[in-house]
Amino acid sequence: MQLIFRLVIATLALYVPATEAAGERREVELSIKCDREQPCGWPVIVDLTLKNVDTAPITWWDGGPGEYPGADNFIVEIYCDGEGPWRTVEAGNGQNVEGSGVDGKLKPGDSIVVPLAIPVGSAHGVCIRISPRSWHVAKPAEISAELSAERRFLDTRQARAIGGAMAGSSPFWQWIASRYPDAVVLDVMMKLVMVDNPILAARAARVLEVQMKLPDASGEDFARLVERWLPQKPEPDGGLRESVTSAALKTQSEAARAAVLRVMNETRDKKVRWIAMNAIRVSSGDIAWFTRARSAIITLKQAQPDDVELSREADLAIEWLTAGIQNDGIGKMAR
Repeated sequence: MQLIFRLVIATLALYVPATEAAGERREVELSIKCDREQPCGWPVIVDLTLKNVDTAPITWWDGGPGEYPGADNFIVEIYCDGEGPWRTVEAGNGQNVEGSGVDGKLKPGDSIVVPLAIPVGSAHGVCIRISPRSWHVAKPAEISAELSAERRFLDTRQARAIGGAMAGSSPFWQWIASRYPDAVVLDVMMKLVMVDNPILAARAARVLEVQMKLPDASGEDFARLVERWLPQKPEPDGGLRESVTSAALKTQSEAARAAVLRVMNETRDKKVRWIAMNAIRVSSGDIAWFTRARSAIITLKQAQPDDVELSREADLAIEWLTAGIQNDGIGKMAR
């Protein structure tokens, strides 16, 4: 028994230092820059430079789409209009926080720029302090910015957001356009989704499909887009069919809903059917819409009883729509 006890103690003595080493906080340096004047009504945009000053690499979970750490790796505090105390806010940069990903890595001596959008409410002036959540830093990065109502700052921000969404080269600015669009940005996206160019239309649709609600009056236009693009062969690039279908249902209009149901029922293309059914499954609406959509999917399933793939897709959609009915419709389903 004493021999076993000594072996256990010896094993723990070897194990604990290794655990502490594995949990050691790597040393980094942070620096920050931003435009000193930025438009009010928008988040403050900063570029945070993360430098590894340790002797070993630092790592983070990288879910993309950008090649830099997510905002959740940093603690962001703000101090508005000269009034304390410091308060923590949730910054963002559009990096995925779930799903598939890889380990991002920064070698000793290397640096990487991390864009961040920092919500500041209605402040006119803000001080910003940023520190890492998992790594160690000798001194947090700090900077200040003024929020201006001058039109030139707003014009520049709107143009940057629109350009980022349409260029397809900056995941961060694509996210800004989707997450913080104002009336001008949305109006441009509503116009561009209608153009006879599948690449531009897809990029505009990606902004529109993540909005809470789109104007009912655009329902007829989106119905035409669904009927044109959803059955399209060869398949357009850029996820156009998926994004247009989701955006159409965000109008919650009769025309758009009828178009999606019609294509779903009439198509013999399994992928087209799945796109329509999946968009319906996660759509918003009232009990009447969920009941109508569920009935259409049940009818479709019953008409093709030997289609195993259809049955599986239909069962999932029916389950979600049933939950929507039970939870009284709009916004109460867990997505």
